[in-house]
Amino acid sequence: MLTFIVFAAKQCVVLPATRIIAENHPLLTHSRMSTSQKCACNPSEMNTYSVVEALLKTRDFKPFVFRTYRTIACKPRRIRTYKNRVGGRVRLARQIAASLRPEQRCRTAGGTPKGSLDSARWPRMTSMRVRLLTFAALLLAALLPASPTSAQAPPPAVIAEIHASGSRHYTEAQIVALSGLKPGAPITREHLQAVANYLAQLGIFSRVNYRFTTRDADTNLEFQVEDAPLVRVWFDNFPWFSEEELMSAIRQAVPLFDGVAPQDGSLLDDISSALTLLLETQKISGTIERTLVARPGSDDMIMQFRVVGPALTIGSVAYSDALAQNSPKLRDRNLDLVGKPFSRFAIEMFITEQVRPLYVSSGHLRAQFGAPQPRFTGDPNLPLPSQVSVTLPIEPGPAYKLREVTWSGNTILNRGPLDSLVIVKRGEIADGMALAGIWQRVAREYARRGYLDAKVHPQPEYSDADGTVDFRVALDEGPQYRMGRLVITGLSLDAERALRAAWKLVPGDVLDGAYVEDMLAKLEKPTPDIFGRLPLRYSEVGHLLSPGEAANTMDVMIDFQR
Repeated sequence: MLTFIVFAAKQCVVLPATRIIAENHPLLTHSRMSTSQKCACNPSEMNTYSVVEALLKTRDFKPFVFRTYRTIACKPRRIRTYKNRVGGRVRLARQIAASLRPEQRCRTAGGTPKGSLDSARWPRMTSMRVRLLTFAALLLAALLPASPTSAQAPPPAVIAEIHASGSRHYTEAQIVALSGLKPGAPITREHLQAVANYLAQLGIFSRVNYRFTTRDADTNLEFQVEDAPLVRVWFDNFPWFSEEELMSAIRQAVPLFDGVAPQDGSLLDDISSALTLLLETQKISGTIERTLVARPGSDDMIMQFRVVGPALTIGSVAYSDALAQNSPKLRDRNLDLVGKPFSRFAIEMFITEQVRPLYVSSGHLRAQFGAPQPRFTGDPNLPLPSQVSVTLPIEPGPAYKLREVTWSGNTILNRGPLDSLVIVKRGEIADGMALAGIWQRVAREYARRGYLDAKVHPQPEYSDADGTVDFRVALDEGPQYRMGRLVITGLSLDAERALRAAWKLVPGDVLDGAYVEDMLAKLEKPTPDIFGRLPLRYSEVGHLLSPGEAANTMDVMIDFQR
Protein backbone atom coordinates (compact mmCIF):
# COMPACT_ATOMS: atom_id res chain seq x y z
CA MET A 1 0.00 0.00 0.00
CA LEU A 2 1.22 3.50 -0.87
CA THR A 3 0.43 6.16 1.75
CA PHE A 4 0.83 9.95 1.55
CA ILE A 5 1.17 12.29 4.53
CA VAL A 6 -0.06 15.77 3.67
CA PHE A 7 0.53 18.85 5.87
CA ALA A 8 -2.05 21.61 5.41
CA ALA A 9 -2.76 24.47 7.83
CA LYS A 10 -0.79 22.66 10.57
CA GLN A 11 -2.88 19.52 10.10
CA CYS A 12 -1.59 16.14 9.10
CA VAL A 13 -3.69 13.96 6.77
CA VAL A 14 -2.88 10.40 5.75
CA LEU A 15 -4.06 9.42 2.27
CA PRO A 16 -3.80 5.72 1.34
CA ALA A 17 -3.32 5.93 -2.40
CA THR A 18 -4.46 2.41 -3.24
CA ARG A 19 -7.74 3.08 -1.42
CA ILE A 20 -8.86 5.91 -3.64
CA ILE A 21 -11.92 4.00 -4.62
CA ALA A 22 -14.40 4.08 -7.49
CA GLU A 23 -16.98 6.84 -7.91
CA ASN A 24 -19.90 5.08 -6.25
CA HIS A 25 -17.98 4.12 -3.10
CA PRO A 26 -18.84 6.81 -0.50
CA LEU A 27 -15.81 6.86 1.80
CA LEU A 28 -12.23 5.67 2.12
CA THR A 29 -11.74 2.85 4.60
CA HIS A 30 -8.89 1.24 6.51
CA SER A 31 -10.57 -2.14 6.38
CA ARG A 32 -9.71 -4.68 3.75
CA MET A 33 -11.38 -4.00 0.40
CA SER A 34 -12.52 -6.60 -2.06
CA THR A 35 -10.82 -6.85 -5.41
CA SER A 36 -13.88 -5.44 -7.18
CA GLN A 37 -13.75 -2.31 -5.03
CA LYS A 38 -10.15 -1.47 -5.74
CA CYS A 39 -8.96 0.70 -8.58
CA ALA A 40 -6.56 -0.84 -11.04
CA CYS A 41 -3.71 1.31 -9.74
CA ASN A 42 -0.05 0.64 -10.26
CA PRO A 43 2.01 2.59 -7.68
CA SER A 44 5.02 2.47 -9.94
CA GLU A 45 3.11 4.51 -12.55
CA MET A 46 1.86 7.13 -10.12
CA ASN A 47 3.79 10.17 -8.98
CA THR A 48 3.40 11.16 -5.36
CA TYR A 49 3.18 14.89 -5.90
CA SER A 50 0.72 14.69 -8.80
CA VAL A 51 -1.77 12.53 -6.87
CA VAL A 52 -1.61 14.67 -3.72
CA GLU A 53 -1.90 17.85 -5.78
CA ALA A 54 -5.03 16.51 -7.49
CA LEU A 55 -6.55 15.56 -4.14
CA LEU A 56 -5.95 18.98 -2.67
CA LYS A 57 -7.28 20.82 -5.73
CA THR A 58 -10.59 18.95 -5.54
CA ARG A 59 -11.19 20.44 -2.08
CA ASP A 60 -9.83 23.86 -3.02
CA PHE A 61 -7.12 23.75 -0.31
CA LYS A 62 -5.38 27.08 -0.83
CA PRO A 63 -2.78 28.28 0.00
CA PHE A 64 -1.86 24.97 1.67
CA VAL A 65 1.72 23.76 1.46
CA PHE A 66 2.08 20.02 1.29
CA ARG A 67 4.93 17.56 1.38
CA THR A 68 5.18 13.83 0.98
CA TYR A 69 7.69 11.78 2.87
CA ARG A 70 9.10 9.30 0.40
CA THR A 71 11.77 8.02 2.78
CA ILE A 72 9.48 7.79 5.76
CA ALA A 73 10.54 4.19 6.42
CA CYS A 74 14.08 5.32 7.08
CA LYS A 75 13.01 7.92 9.65
CA PRO A 76 11.23 6.19 12.53
CA ARG A 77 11.58 9.21 14.83
CA ARG A 78 9.59 11.34 12.44
CA ILE A 79 6.88 8.70 12.44
CA ARG A 80 6.73 8.73 16.24
CA THR A 81 6.64 12.50 16.19
CA TYR A 82 3.53 12.71 13.97
CA LYS A 83 1.66 9.53 14.76
CA ASN A 84 -0.56 11.26 17.36
CA ARG A 85 -1.32 14.15 15.01
CA VAL A 86 -2.28 11.74 12.28
CA GLY A 87 -5.12 10.20 14.29
CA GLY A 88 -8.54 11.69 13.60
CA ARG A 89 -7.57 13.19 10.24
CA VAL A 90 -8.56 10.24 8.13
CA ARG A 91 -12.13 11.51 7.73
CA LEU A 92 -10.88 14.56 5.81
CA ALA A 93 -8.94 12.31 3.50
CA ARG A 94 -12.05 10.23 2.82
CA GLN A 95 -14.09 13.30 1.99
CA ILE A 96 -11.42 14.49 -0.43
CA ALA A 97 -11.25 11.18 -2.20
CA ALA A 98 -15.02 10.77 -2.38
CA SER A 99 -15.33 13.99 -4.41
CA LEU A 100 -12.82 12.85 -7.06
CA ARG A 101 -13.93 11.73 -10.49
CA PRO A 102 -12.64 8.29 -11.49
CA GLU A 103 -10.11 9.72 -13.92
CA GLN A 104 -8.70 11.89 -11.08
CA ARG A 105 -8.32 8.99 -8.66
CA CYS A 106 -6.10 6.63 -10.55
CA ARG A 107 -4.84 5.44 -13.88
CA THR A 108 -7.18 2.70 -15.02
CA ALA A 109 -6.11 -0.61 -16.49
CA GLY A 110 -7.43 0.41 -19.92
CA GLY A 111 -5.22 3.45 -20.22
CA THR A 112 -5.07 7.07 -19.14
CA PRO A 113 -8.43 8.90 -19.57
CA LYS A 114 -8.52 12.30 -21.18
CA GLY A 115 -7.74 14.97 -18.62
CA SER A 116 -6.32 12.47 -16.06
CA LEU A 117 -2.92 12.54 -14.46
CA ASP A 118 -0.52 11.24 -17.05
CA SER A 119 2.46 9.39 -15.66
CA ALA A 120 4.51 10.64 -18.60
CA ARG A 121 4.50 14.09 -17.02
CA TRP A 122 6.42 12.86 -13.99
CA PRO A 123 9.48 10.67 -13.52
CA ARG A 124 8.69 7.03 -12.93
CA MET A 125 9.40 5.97 -9.36
CA THR A 126 12.23 3.58 -8.85
CA SER A 127 11.61 0.14 -7.48
CA MET A 128 13.61 1.02 -4.35
CA ARG A 129 11.37 4.05 -3.74
CA VAL A 130 8.29 1.90 -4.16
CA ARG A 131 9.54 -0.62 -1.63
CA LEU A 132 10.34 2.13 0.86
CA LEU A 133 6.94 3.75 0.49
CA THR A 134 5.17 0.40 0.75
CA PHE A 135 6.99 -0.33 4.02
CA ALA A 136 6.03 3.12 5.34
CA ALA A 137 2.41 2.55 4.39
CA LEU A 138 2.26 -0.74 6.24
CA LEU A 139 3.84 0.84 9.31
CA LEU A 140 1.41 3.76 9.35
CA ALA A 141 -1.56 1.49 8.72
CA ALA A 142 -0.69 -0.37 11.89
CA LEU A 143 -0.49 2.89 13.86
CA LEU A 144 -3.76 4.41 12.55
CA PRO A 145 -6.98 3.46 14.33
CA ALA A 146 -9.71 1.73 12.38
CA SER A 147 -12.76 3.75 11.38
CA PRO A 148 -16.20 2.86 9.99
CA THR A 149 -16.52 2.30 6.28
CA SER A 150 -19.24 4.86 5.75
CA ALA A 151 -20.89 7.83 7.45
CA GLN A 152 -24.52 7.74 8.45
CA ALA A 153 -26.62 10.36 6.57
CA PRO A 154 -28.74 12.58 8.82
CA PRO A 155 -32.40 11.55 8.92
CA PRO A 156 -34.72 13.63 6.69
CA ALA A 157 -36.85 16.36 8.29
CA VAL A 158 -40.52 15.46 8.70
CA ILE A 159 -43.35 18.00 8.71
CA ALA A 160 -45.11 18.12 12.06
CA GLU A 161 -47.33 21.20 11.60
CA ILE A 162 -48.11 23.66 8.78
CA HIS A 163 -49.52 27.14 9.34
CA ALA A 164 -50.22 30.22 7.21
CA SER A 165 -50.85 33.84 8.22
CA GLY A 166 -51.20 37.33 6.75
CA SER A 167 -54.03 36.85 4.24
CA ARG A 168 -57.41 38.49 4.67
CA HIS A 169 -58.98 36.95 1.59
CA TYR A 170 -57.90 33.32 1.91
CA THR A 171 -58.10 31.09 4.97
CA GLU A 172 -55.17 29.24 6.49
CA ALA A 173 -56.65 25.92 5.33
CA GLN A 174 -56.85 27.17 1.73
CA ILE A 175 -53.24 28.31 1.69
CA VAL A 176 -51.99 25.07 3.27
CA ALA A 177 -53.98 23.01 0.74
CA LEU A 178 -52.56 25.17 -2.05
CA SER A 179 -49.01 24.41 -0.91
CA GLY A 180 -49.53 20.67 -1.36
CA LEU A 181 -47.64 19.92 1.86
CA LYS A 182 -49.03 17.55 4.49
CA PRO A 183 -47.98 16.68 8.06
CA GLY A 184 -45.88 13.56 8.21
CA ALA A 185 -44.28 14.08 4.81
CA PRO A 186 -40.50 14.55 4.48
CA ILE A 187 -39.30 18.04 3.58
CA THR A 188 -36.05 19.63 2.46
CA ARG A 189 -35.05 23.26 2.24
CA GLU A 190 -35.04 23.07 -1.55
CA HIS A 191 -38.58 21.65 -1.60
CA LEU A 192 -39.78 24.31 0.81
CA GLN A 193 -38.28 27.07 -1.34
CA ALA A 194 -39.93 25.60 -4.43
CA VAL A 195 -43.34 25.67 -2.70
CA ALA A 196 -42.82 29.32 -1.69
CA ASN A 197 -41.89 30.19 -5.28
CA TYR A 198 -45.04 28.46 -6.54
CA LEU A 199 -47.25 30.46 -4.16
CA ALA A 200 -45.59 33.71 -5.23
CA GLN A 201 -46.00 32.95 -8.95
CA LEU A 202 -49.77 32.46 -8.61
CA GLY A 203 -50.21 36.24 -8.40
CA ILE A 204 -52.66 36.24 -5.49
CA PHE A 205 -49.91 37.16 -3.02
CA SER A 206 -47.64 40.17 -3.29
CA ARG A 207 -45.23 38.69 -0.72
CA VAL A 208 -44.51 35.12 0.37
CA ASN A 209 -42.11 34.29 3.18
CA TYR A 210 -41.68 31.16 5.23
CA ARG A 211 -40.02 30.14 8.44
CA PHE A 212 -39.55 26.82 10.18
CA THR A 213 -38.48 25.45 13.53
CA THR A 214 -37.09 21.98 14.09
CA ARG A 215 -36.95 19.70 17.07
CA ASP A 216 -35.17 16.43 16.45
CA ALA A 217 -36.59 15.38 13.06
CA ASP A 218 -39.92 17.24 13.44
CA THR A 219 -40.33 20.50 11.53
CA ASN A 220 -43.00 23.17 12.07
CA LEU A 221 -43.64 25.35 9.00
CA GLU A 222 -45.32 28.75 8.68
CA PHE A 223 -46.01 30.66 5.48
CA GLN A 224 -46.30 34.42 5.90
CA VAL A 225 -48.12 36.02 2.95
CA GLU A 226 -49.53 39.38 1.92
CA ASP A 227 -52.55 39.68 -0.37
CA ALA A 228 -52.12 41.16 -3.85
CA PRO A 229 -54.88 43.33 -5.39
CA LEU A 230 -57.71 41.17 -6.74
CA VAL A 231 -60.25 42.09 -9.42
CA ARG A 232 -63.55 40.62 -10.49
CA VAL A 233 -63.53 38.09 -13.34
CA TRP A 234 -65.67 39.05 -16.34
CA PHE A 235 -66.77 36.63 -19.09
CA ASP A 236 -67.26 38.66 -22.25
CA ASN A 237 -68.56 36.42 -25.05
CA PHE A 238 -69.52 32.99 -23.69
CA PRO A 239 -73.23 32.86 -24.65
CA TRP A 240 -73.16 29.04 -24.74
CA PHE A 241 -72.84 28.86 -20.94
CA SER A 242 -74.46 30.48 -17.96
CA GLU A 243 -72.43 32.41 -15.40
CA GLU A 244 -72.74 29.57 -12.91
CA GLU A 245 -71.56 26.97 -15.44
CA LEU A 246 -68.46 29.02 -16.17
CA MET A 247 -67.71 29.54 -12.49
CA SER A 248 -68.21 25.85 -11.71
CA ALA A 249 -65.88 24.74 -14.51
CA ILE A 250 -63.13 27.01 -13.21
CA ARG A 251 -63.59 25.88 -9.60
CA GLN A 252 -63.11 22.25 -10.64
CA ALA A 253 -59.66 23.11 -11.98
CA VAL A 254 -58.86 25.91 -9.53
CA PRO A 255 -60.51 25.12 -6.15
CA LEU A 256 -59.30 28.46 -4.79
CA PHE A 257 -61.33 30.43 -7.36
CA ASP A 258 -64.20 32.49 -5.89
CA GLY A 259 -65.03 34.93 -8.69
CA VAL A 260 -61.98 37.17 -8.38
CA ALA A 261 -58.48 36.86 -9.78
CA PRO A 262 -55.09 38.58 -9.56
CA GLN A 263 -54.01 41.14 -12.12
CA ASP A 264 -51.11 38.91 -13.15
CA GLY A 265 -49.72 35.48 -12.37
CA SER A 266 -50.00 31.79 -13.21
CA LEU A 267 -53.50 31.53 -11.70
CA LEU A 268 -54.80 33.39 -14.77
CA ASP A 269 -53.25 30.70 -16.97
CA ASP A 270 -55.09 28.04 -14.95
CA ILE A 271 -58.39 29.89 -15.47
CA SER A 272 -57.74 30.15 -19.22
CA SER A 273 -56.98 26.43 -19.39
CA ALA A 274 -60.22 25.59 -17.57
CA LEU A 275 -62.24 27.73 -20.01
CA THR A 276 -60.47 26.14 -22.99
CA LEU A 277 -61.38 22.69 -21.70
CA LEU A 278 -65.01 23.76 -21.29
CA LEU A 279 -65.12 24.94 -24.90
CA GLU A 280 -63.73 21.62 -26.07
CA THR A 281 -66.56 19.75 -24.35
CA GLN A 282 -68.99 21.61 -26.62
CA LYS A 283 -66.73 21.23 -29.68
CA ILE A 284 -66.22 24.98 -29.88
CA SER A 285 -62.91 25.96 -31.42
CA GLY A 286 -61.32 29.15 -30.17
CA THR A 287 -58.60 30.61 -28.04
CA ILE A 288 -58.95 32.43 -24.73
CA GLU A 289 -57.68 35.98 -24.30
CA ARG A 290 -57.68 38.06 -21.13
CA THR A 291 -57.42 41.81 -20.63
CA LEU A 292 -57.40 44.05 -17.56
CA VAL A 293 -59.92 46.83 -18.28
CA ALA A 294 -62.18 49.27 -16.43
CA ARG A 295 -65.76 48.12 -16.05
CA PRO A 296 -68.25 50.20 -18.07
CA GLY A 297 -69.68 53.03 -15.99
CA SER A 298 -67.23 52.48 -13.14
CA ASP A 299 -63.65 53.05 -12.10
CA ASP A 300 -63.37 49.44 -10.91
CA MET A 301 -61.01 47.19 -12.85
CA ILE A 302 -62.05 43.77 -14.15
CA MET A 303 -60.18 40.83 -15.66
CA GLN A 304 -62.02 40.19 -18.92
CA PHE A 305 -61.86 36.73 -20.53
CA ARG A 306 -63.09 36.38 -24.10
CA VAL A 307 -63.13 33.77 -26.87
CA VAL A 308 -61.37 34.52 -30.15
CA GLY A 309 -62.57 32.45 -33.08
CA PRO A 310 -66.33 31.83 -33.34
CA ALA A 311 -68.23 34.40 -35.43
CA LEU A 312 -71.23 35.38 -33.31
CA THR A 313 -73.26 38.51 -34.01
CA ILE A 314 -76.16 40.17 -32.21
CA GLY A 315 -79.37 39.59 -34.12
CA SER A 316 -81.74 41.71 -32.00
CA VAL A 317 -82.03 43.60 -28.70
CA ALA A 318 -85.11 43.48 -26.46
CA TYR A 319 -86.01 45.05 -23.10
CA SER A 320 -88.04 43.64 -20.24
CA ASP A 321 -89.48 47.02 -19.12
CA ALA A 322 -92.10 49.13 -20.89
CA LEU A 323 -90.23 52.42 -20.54
CA ALA A 324 -87.32 51.13 -22.62
CA GLN A 325 -89.61 49.28 -25.01
CA ASN A 326 -91.56 52.43 -25.84
CA SER A 327 -88.59 54.77 -26.13
CA PRO A 328 -88.05 55.96 -29.74
CA LYS A 329 -84.54 57.02 -28.85
CA LEU A 330 -83.56 53.51 -27.75
CA ARG A 331 -85.12 51.97 -30.85
CA ASP A 332 -82.83 54.13 -32.95
CA ARG A 333 -79.80 53.41 -30.79
CA ASN A 334 -80.30 49.63 -31.03
CA LEU A 335 -78.36 49.79 -34.28
CA ASP A 336 -75.26 50.38 -32.15
CA LEU A 337 -75.47 46.67 -31.21
CA VAL A 338 -77.45 44.83 -33.91
CA GLY A 339 -75.17 43.20 -36.46
CA LYS A 340 -72.10 43.71 -34.28
CA PRO A 341 -70.08 40.88 -32.65
CA PHE A 342 -71.60 39.62 -29.44
CA SER A 343 -69.81 41.18 -26.48
CA ARG A 344 -71.07 41.59 -22.98
CA PHE A 345 -68.67 44.50 -22.52
CA ALA A 346 -70.21 46.32 -25.51
CA ILE A 347 -73.71 45.62 -24.19
CA GLU A 348 -72.83 46.95 -20.73
CA MET A 349 -71.37 50.07 -22.32
CA PHE A 350 -74.62 50.52 -24.28
CA ILE A 351 -76.62 50.23 -21.04
CA THR A 352 -74.40 52.79 -19.31
CA GLU A 353 -74.51 55.34 -22.12
CA GLN A 354 -78.04 54.87 -23.50
CA VAL A 355 -80.38 52.89 -21.25
CA ARG A 356 -79.45 54.09 -17.78
CA PRO A 357 -79.72 57.83 -18.63
CA LEU A 358 -83.29 57.20 -19.84
CA TYR A 359 -84.27 55.83 -16.42
CA VAL A 360 -82.39 58.17 -14.09
CA SER A 361 -83.64 61.22 -16.00
CA SER A 362 -87.18 59.93 -15.37
CA GLY A 363 -86.62 59.76 -11.61
CA HIS A 364 -85.85 56.01 -11.50
CA LEU A 365 -82.68 56.63 -9.51
CA ARG A 366 -82.55 53.08 -8.16
CA ALA A 367 -83.16 51.21 -11.41
CA GLN A 368 -81.37 47.85 -11.60
CA PHE A 369 -80.01 46.35 -14.83
CA GLY A 370 -79.39 42.63 -14.90
CA ALA A 371 -76.84 40.68 -16.91
CA PRO A 372 -77.68 40.39 -20.62
CA GLN A 373 -79.58 37.20 -21.46
CA PRO A 374 -78.48 35.70 -24.78
CA ARG A 375 -80.65 33.36 -26.86
CA PHE A 376 -79.39 31.69 -30.02
CA THR A 377 -81.08 32.27 -33.36
CA GLY A 378 -80.22 31.36 -36.95
CA ASP A 379 -80.08 28.17 -38.99
CA PRO A 380 -80.68 25.21 -36.65
CA ASN A 381 -78.99 22.85 -39.13
CA LEU A 382 -75.63 24.51 -38.56
CA PRO A 383 -73.30 22.99 -35.93
CA LEU A 384 -73.26 26.31 -34.07
CA PRO A 385 -75.76 29.18 -34.31
CA SER A 386 -74.42 32.33 -35.91
CA GLN A 387 -76.60 34.96 -34.23
CA VAL A 388 -77.59 35.82 -30.67
CA SER A 389 -80.75 37.59 -29.58
CA VAL A 390 -80.11 39.66 -26.43
CA THR A 391 -82.68 40.58 -23.79
CA LEU A 392 -81.84 43.25 -21.20
CA PRO A 393 -83.65 42.67 -17.87
CA ILE A 394 -84.56 45.93 -16.10
CA GLU A 395 -86.06 46.56 -12.67
CA PRO A 396 -87.02 50.26 -12.83
CA GLY A 397 -88.09 50.82 -9.22
CA PRO A 398 -90.16 53.87 -8.20
CA ALA A 399 -89.83 57.28 -9.85
CA TYR A 400 -88.72 59.71 -7.09
CA LYS A 401 -89.42 63.39 -6.63
CA LEU A 402 -86.95 65.84 -5.10
CA ARG A 403 -87.81 67.09 -1.63
CA GLU A 404 -84.72 68.88 -0.29
CA VAL A 405 -80.98 69.51 -0.84
CA THR A 406 -78.85 70.39 2.18
CA TRP A 407 -75.12 71.30 2.37
CA SER A 408 -72.39 70.63 4.90
CA GLY A 409 -68.67 71.45 5.08
CA ASN A 410 -69.01 74.66 3.07
CA THR A 411 -67.06 77.71 4.31
CA ILE A 412 -66.17 79.49 1.06
CA LEU A 413 -69.64 79.40 -0.48
CA ASN A 414 -72.68 79.85 1.74
CA ARG A 415 -76.03 78.20 1.19
CA GLY A 416 -77.46 81.00 -1.00
CA PRO A 417 -75.00 80.66 -3.92
CA LEU A 418 -75.13 76.88 -3.65
CA ASP A 419 -78.95 76.73 -3.67
CA SER A 420 -78.99 78.96 -6.75
CA LEU A 421 -77.17 76.23 -8.64
CA VAL A 422 -79.95 73.69 -7.98
CA ILE A 423 -82.16 73.89 -11.07
CA VAL A 424 -84.42 70.98 -10.03
CA LYS A 425 -87.11 72.42 -7.79
CA ARG A 426 -88.76 70.89 -4.79
CA GLY A 427 -91.58 68.46 -5.76
CA GLU A 428 -90.31 67.94 -9.31
CA ILE A 429 -89.14 64.62 -10.74
CA ALA A 430 -85.67 63.95 -9.39
CA ASP A 431 -83.93 64.05 -12.76
CA GLY A 432 -80.71 62.16 -12.06
CA MET A 433 -78.94 63.58 -15.12
CA ALA A 434 -79.82 67.15 -14.11
CA LEU A 435 -78.72 66.47 -10.53
CA ALA A 436 -75.37 65.14 -11.76
CA GLY A 437 -74.92 68.40 -13.68
CA ILE A 438 -75.62 70.37 -10.48
CA TRP A 439 -72.82 68.61 -8.59
CA GLN A 440 -70.44 69.37 -11.48
CA ARG A 441 -71.36 73.07 -11.44
CA VAL A 442 -70.71 73.25 -7.69
CA ALA A 443 -67.22 71.82 -8.22
CA ARG A 444 -66.63 74.33 -11.04
CA GLU A 445 -67.60 77.24 -8.80
CA TYR A 446 -65.00 76.17 -6.28
CA ALA A 447 -62.40 75.72 -9.04
CA ARG A 448 -63.15 79.26 -10.23
CA ARG A 449 -62.04 80.49 -6.79
CA GLY A 450 -58.80 78.47 -6.84
CA TYR A 451 -60.08 75.41 -4.94
CA LEU A 452 -59.04 72.86 -7.53
CA ASP A 453 -59.22 69.89 -5.14
CA ALA A 454 -62.78 70.54 -3.96
CA LYS A 455 -64.89 67.37 -3.80
CA VAL A 456 -68.70 67.08 -3.82
CA HIS A 457 -70.24 64.03 -2.11
CA PRO A 458 -74.04 63.82 -2.61
CA GLN A 459 -75.74 61.22 -0.41
CA PRO A 460 -79.37 60.36 -1.33
CA GLU A 461 -81.93 59.43 1.32
CA TYR A 462 -84.95 57.70 -0.23
CA SER A 463 -88.45 57.59 1.17
CA ASP A 464 -90.52 54.89 -0.52
CA ALA A 465 -93.56 55.87 1.53
CA ASP A 466 -94.11 59.12 -0.37
CA GLY A 467 -91.71 58.53 -3.29
CA THR A 468 -89.33 61.40 -2.44
CA VAL A 469 -85.58 61.74 -2.10
CA ASP A 470 -83.42 64.12 -0.06
CA PHE A 471 -79.78 64.84 -0.91
CA ARG A 472 -77.28 65.53 1.87
CA VAL A 473 -74.29 67.07 0.08
CA ALA A 474 -70.95 67.03 1.93
CA LEU A 475 -68.28 69.42 0.60
CA ASP A 476 -64.54 68.94 0.97
CA GLU A 477 -63.14 72.29 -0.13
CA GLY A 478 -59.38 71.69 0.13
CA PRO A 479 -56.67 74.40 -0.19
CA GLN A 480 -56.73 77.44 -2.45
CA TYR A 481 -54.11 77.54 -5.22
CA ARG A 482 -52.43 80.48 -7.00
CA MET A 483 -50.88 80.78 -10.41
CA GLY A 484 -47.25 79.76 -10.76
CA ARG A 485 -45.37 79.62 -14.07
CA LEU A 486 -46.84 79.23 -17.53
CA VAL A 487 -44.70 76.68 -19.45
CA ILE A 488 -45.33 76.41 -23.22
CA THR A 489 -43.63 73.88 -25.53
CA GLY A 490 -44.06 72.97 -29.19
CA LEU A 491 -44.82 76.50 -30.57
CA SER A 492 -42.73 78.98 -32.50
CA LEU A 493 -41.48 82.06 -30.65
CA ASP A 494 -44.11 84.26 -32.26
CA ALA A 495 -46.95 81.88 -31.46
CA GLU A 496 -45.71 81.51 -27.87
CA ARG A 497 -45.63 85.30 -27.45
CA ALA A 498 -49.20 85.51 -28.77
CA LEU A 499 -50.43 82.89 -26.32
CA ARG A 500 -48.70 84.55 -23.37
CA ALA A 501 -50.28 87.86 -24.34
CA ALA A 502 -53.75 86.25 -24.40
CA TRP A 503 -53.23 84.46 -21.08
CA LYS A 504 -54.82 86.61 -18.36
CA LEU A 505 -53.42 84.93 -15.26
CA VAL A 506 -50.07 86.15 -13.92
CA PRO A 507 -47.95 84.51 -11.20
CA GLY A 508 -49.51 85.09 -7.81
CA ASP A 509 -53.11 85.42 -9.05
CA VAL A 510 -55.80 83.07 -7.73
CA LEU A 511 -55.69 80.13 -10.10
CA ASP A 512 -59.07 80.16 -11.81
CA GLY A 513 -59.57 76.53 -12.74
CA ALA A 514 -62.62 77.33 -14.85
CA TYR A 515 -60.61 79.87 -16.89
CA VAL A 516 -57.81 77.33 -17.46
CA GLU A 517 -60.37 74.76 -18.60
CA ASP A 518 -61.95 77.20 -21.05
CA MET A 519 -58.60 78.27 -22.50
CA LEU A 520 -57.54 74.66 -23.03
CA ALA A 521 -60.81 74.02 -24.86
CA LYS A 522 -60.07 76.96 -27.19
CA LEU A 523 -56.55 75.70 -27.86
CA GLU A 524 -57.71 72.29 -29.11
CA LYS A 525 -57.53 73.80 -32.58
CA PRO A 526 -55.60 76.90 -33.81
CA THR A 527 -57.84 79.91 -33.31
CA PRO A 528 -57.41 83.48 -34.67
CA ASP A 529 -58.72 84.81 -31.34
CA ILE A 530 -55.37 83.87 -29.80
CA PHE A 531 -52.83 83.48 -32.62
CA GLY A 532 -54.22 85.90 -35.22
CA ARG A 533 -52.96 85.05 -38.69
CA LEU A 534 -49.87 83.15 -37.58
CA PRO A 535 -49.42 79.89 -39.53
CA LEU A 536 -49.84 77.04 -37.04
CA ARG A 537 -50.06 73.29 -37.38
CA TYR A 538 -50.58 70.99 -34.44
CA SER A 539 -52.78 67.94 -33.99
CA GLU A 540 -52.98 67.60 -30.23
CA VAL A 541 -52.59 69.70 -27.08
CA GLY A 542 -51.48 68.19 -23.81
CA HIS A 543 -51.59 69.95 -20.48
CA LEU A 544 -50.55 69.41 -16.90
CA LEU A 545 -50.98 71.23 -13.61
CA SER A 546 -47.86 70.70 -11.57
CA PRO A 547 -47.08 71.97 -8.03
CA GLY A 548 -44.94 75.11 -8.21
CA GLU A 549 -41.92 76.09 -6.16
CA ALA A 550 -43.93 78.15 -3.66
CA ALA A 551 -46.50 76.53 -1.39
CA ASN A 552 -50.03 76.16 -2.82
CA THR A 553 -49.01 77.30 -6.30
CA MET A 554 -49.56 75.49 -9.58
CA ASP A 555 -47.50 75.66 -12.76
CA VAL A 556 -49.57 75.36 -15.94
CA MET A 557 -47.76 73.34 -18.61
CA ILE A 558 -49.12 73.25 -22.19
CA ASP A 559 -47.54 71.07 -24.89
CA PHE A 560 -48.44 71.38 -28.58
CA GLN A 561 -47.79 68.23 -30.61
CA ARG A 562 -47.65 67.95 -34.38
